[in-house]
Amino acid sequence: MRIPAPPLRAGLALALLLASLAPALAPSPATARSRTPPGNLASRLRNVETPDQQGEQPPLFNLDGQLVNQLSYERMRQGNHFTDQAYGRTAVSAKLQGPLGFSLSTTLRLEPGPTSPAGLVPSHTGYAETLILRWTQDPWRVFAGKINPRFGAAWSRAPGVFGADYAGDYQLREKLGAGARIWMDQILDLPDPLGNQSLQFEAFQADTSFLSASAFAPRWTLATTEADPLTDTSTTTIRQRWRASRLMGGADNRRGLGGMTVSWVGTEHEVPGGKIAYNAGVSVRRAGLDAQLAGRAANEIGSVAGIEGAFPLPAGMLLVPAVEYARRTGADGYQGRNADWWTAALTLKRGPISFAYAWMQRRETDAPVAERAMGRQHTANATLDLGRATGLALLSNAAISLDWRHRNELGERVQGFGTSFVVSLPF
Repeated sequence: MRIPAPPLRAGLALALLLASLAPALAPSPATARSRTPPGNLASRLRNVETPDQQGEQPPLFNLDGQLVNQLSYERMRQGNHFTDQAYGRTAVSAKLQGPLGFSLSTTLRLEPGPTSPAGLVPSHTGYAETLILRWTQDPWRVFAGKINPRFGAAWSRAPGVFGADYAGDYQLREKLGAGARIWMDQILDLPDPLGNQSLQFEAFQADTSFLSASAFAPRWTLATTEADPLTDTSTTTIRQRWRASRLMGGADNRRGLGGMTVSWVGTEHEVPGGKIAYNAGVSVRRAGLDAQLAGRAANEIGSVAGIEGAFPLPAGMLLVPAVEYARRTGADGYQGRNADWWTAALTLKRGPISFAYAWMQRRETDAPVAERAMGRQHTANATLDLGRATGLALLSNAAISLDWRHRNELGERVQGFGTSFVVSLPF
């Protein structure tokens, strides 16, 4: 089986070259690269990677990670029609830390499939979201494999179960590629109050290799349309696929370096009254096969910027505001198609309890076909940290949450609630 992954092969070659040079490099102590707290435990499923460590030099191999499981029930109303669904989501993140600054990490997921039939319990599918070889030596990191390029943060850090519904649209996921991160706070010798500052470059293509394949149920939908010039009609065929295909289209779904990103992230930056984290990024992604066949191929240009704060309040409370904006010009690689997203959230924590509200907006325009679409969503979340509430070690990193959602999409209103039990098990 041929895997079209030149960036992956190039990155692995670079990592092997660095391995030959590593013995000559002096080891440095480990430095934790923490971030301001995510919205709450209800969003833990989107924060499964192990804490980032810079300059680790363990003498022996070390394996750590975490398993996060979320069991949910939702009841939604659209008009006079109610829909009930019960499902589970599981994520496992593991990192094998080796000598000389090398590590191998992966994230595996089990979740409802997008092609699930109607019913209370949908079919579930499993897949490998990432598989990354890294080499880290202060102040550098080089990595290659199946990656999620860094572009925005709201999709992983917005509070509540529904808080990142729209931000997930512009998350860059499941790419084959390579990149490098530079901790600029060390390069520039910045003072501690300015926190951690990192610059990252990545080049990639959409993953259509065997790593995109699913288990248990198909996770890809491929629609093909055939025109009949004699009757001036067309027929669309829907096929369920177990593995991604170039025919599915989308920006960077092509051979070679179909996409590139440059991003800057700052964390633990001290400001009056608290700390903030911020991010900014740009992306350039070449058109996929679908846009080329339609004669509308164009480079997609993306930009994103966001900021999140953590401010202690009286009576042991913590206020966490966040806002992020993202835009794509030539969205999905189509000339004349544009889209932008807003996510704004506010979380209030005290002890084991947190309350959160999030507002989202998505706007899309497609000038050549005179189409416009607008969607807005409001969500509210209440989360109880069971470990802190009960003091039981058995319930450490476990939580229950109650979520409410109101969505207005293309003039259709959907609202309802969901309840979830979330538990994180480190290892």
